[in-house]
Amino acid sequence: MQYFLQEVARDVYKKYGNALSGICVVFPNQRPGLFFKRYLAGELKNPVWSPEVLTISDLMQHLSGLQKADQLSLIFMLYQVFKKEKQSQESFDEFYHWGEMLLRDFDDIDKYLADPRDVFRNLARLKSLEDHFSYLTEEQIESIRRFWDTLNVSQLSKEQNDFISIWQVLYNVYFQFNMLLDEHKQGYEGKIYRSVTDRINSQKLTPEKDKYIFVGFNALTPVEHRLFKELKQQGKAVFYWDYDHFYLNDHEAGSFIQHNMEHFPGEDLGVYDGMKQDKHIQFVNTPYDISQAKILPDLLTDMPQKESHSPDKTAIVLPDEHLLLPVLNSLPETPGEVNVTMGYPVYSTPAFSFLLTLIRLQENVKQQNGEVHFYYNDVLSVLNHQYLGIIRDEEVEKLIEQIHKHNKIYIPSGELTINNLFRAVFALPESYESLSDYLLDNYYRFYTLLKQQDEGEDYSLRMELESIYYVYIAIKRLKEVFLQHQANVKPATYLRILERVVKNQSIPFQGEPLSGIQVMGLLETRTLDFENLLILSMNEGVFPKAESTPSFIPFSLRKGFGLPTYEHNDAIYAYYFYRLIQRAKNVTLVYNSGTDGLKTGEMSRF
Repeated sequence: MQYFLQEVARDVYKKYGNALSGICVVFPNQRPGLFFKRYLAGELKNPVWSPEVLTISDLMQHLSGLQKADQLSLIFMLYQVFKKEKQSQESFDEFYHWGEMLLRDFDDIDKYLADPRDVFRNLARLKSLEDHFSYLTEEQIESIRRFWDTLNVSQLSKEQNDFISIWQVLYNVYFQFNMLLDEHKQGYEGKIYRSVTDRINSQKLTPEKDKYIFVGFNALTPVEHRLFKELKQQGKAVFYWDYDHFYLNDHEAGSFIQHNMEHFPGEDLGVYDGMKQDKHIQFVNTPYDISQAKILPDLLTDMPQKESHSPDKTAIVLPDEHLLLPVLNSLPETPGEVNVTMGYPVYSTPAFSFLLTLIRLQENVKQQNGEVHFYYNDVLSVLNHQYLGIIRDEEVEKLIEQIHKHNKIYIPSGELTINNLFRAVFALPESYESLSDYLLDNYYRFYTLLKQQDEGEDYSLRMELESIYYVYIAIKRLKEVFLQHQANVKPATYLRILERVVKNQSIPFQGEPLSGIQVMGLLETRTLDFENLLILSMNEGVFPKAESTPSFIPFSLRKGFGLPTYEHNDAIYAYYFYRLIQRAKNVTLVYNSGTDGLKTGEMSRF
C-alpha cells in the first residue's frame, strides 16, 4: 500500500535531493510532519540537512511578526475594551462567555478578509445595499437584506433593541481591541493571518526559504489563498493535493479541492482511484455509547495483525472525545504499543471535580461570632472525595459520623481542622490572590500525597497526577493574568472565572508517536492513511457535528459576507471522511443505535 505522505516524501527527495535545507514543508496540522519525516528518512541514501516542517499556523505567525497571545489574556483585554465602548458594568465572569464568542467572530472576520466596518454596520435604516456593497455578489447582498428586513425599525422588541445596541459598538470594540494588541505586538490567530495579507499588499513579505511545499490542504481561507498566490507568483510555492477521483467532481467532499487545483495546480503523483479498489467495510451498531468502547477488543481481533507495531497500519478514530478514556480502558493488552494523539478534557477528571468541590466549599462559607463555618454538604463532599481516600482513617470516619449524627447545617472550622491537611482545606481566603494561593497549596499537597503512592506501574494514578498538574498550572496562569492586568475582582467572581477557564483545558498524552495503534481525533487524521480503520460515533449529529458554533453574527450575515457556516463545515467533514477511507483496506464504522434521551440513534449520512 502506498501512503500519500510516503509518495510526497519520495517525490520531494527526488526533486530536491541535497537541497532539502532550503525548503519548508507546510501541513494543516502538526501530526503529519512526524510521519513525513519518517517516510523521508526512508528515502535518504546519504546524510542531508532536514527541511523545515511547519504547520500553516506556525508559518503565518512567523511571517506576520506577531506573537500569538493566550486565550485568557485576549479575553481580558477584550473585556476592558468592551466595557469602555459599551459603558457597561458587566462583570468579567459574565462577559467571559461573550468574550469567547466575540474572539471567534473576530477570528473568522480576519481569516476570511471580511471588512469589519461593513459586517458590523447597522443596516436597519439603509435603503440601498447595492450602493454600499458593490463588491459582493447579488446572492450575498440578498442574504444580508433578508436579515435586516426582519428588523422592523418602527416596532423593535426589547431583544432586538439589545442586539442593535451591542451591534452598534462592535466595530469600535474590534478596532480598539486590535489597536491594543498592536501596542503589544500580539494577536489572535485571525489577526496574525490578516497581518500576513497586509504585508503582502504593502510588499513587505520576505519569505526566507527557496521553496514552500504545501501538503494536504482542503478548505482554504482567503488569507491562505492570498499567501499561496503570492508565493506562487514568486516561484516559491509547490502544492500536493490529497484526493481521490471518486469525489473530485460534483461531490460535496471534493468541492474545495477542485477549486484549489484550478488556482494552484499540484505536483503529479499519478492518478489515484483508491475508492475503486476492494475494501472490507462493516457497520456495527451498539445500544450505548460506552458499548462502542467495550467491543473494541473483538473488533481489533478481527483485523489483520501483521506489522501491528507500525504506526500507519491501524487507527482508532474518535469523533467524540468523551469516549477517549473508555476506549483506553477497553483496549486489550495484546496489541502492544498504543499512541494517543488527542488531549483528554480536564472536566472529566477527579482533579476537576475536586476543584468544583473546593469552589462550592468557599462559595457557601459564612462567618459567625468571629469563626468560619462551612456548609455541611460541602464538607461531606470534600471528605468523601476520592482524593481524601488517601488519608481516610478512623478520625475522618468519626468526623463524617458526627456530622450525620448531629444534623448540623453549618460546621465551625475548629471542628474540622483535625490535621495539617484539613487546616489547609478548611480555611477562608480573604481575596482572590489568597484564594489562588489556597487552591495552589491544596493541589500541591494532594499531588505530593498521590506521588508517594506512585510506583511507576499504575497508569490511572499517573493520569491523576497529570490532571492535578494541569489544574495547578491553570490556576497559576489565571492568577498571573489578573496580577498583570491589575484586576480587582471579588473571590466569588474569581471562582466562577476559574471554573470556566479550567473546564476548557485538555491534557495531552505522552508516548511514542510513531509506534503502534494510533488513537486519534478526527482532525489529526488529515493527510494520514491507515490500512485498518475503526471509526466510532458514526452518528448523525456527531459525524458531522450538528450544533453550530455560538456567534454574534447571524447566519444570513455570515453567508452574506462569506464567513463560514454549518454548510461550509458539512463539506469539510465530507472531505475528512472520504479522504480518510480512500486508501484503507479494512474499515469498521461503529454507531450508537440507542434512542436514550435526546439521541435519535440515527447513523451518520456517511
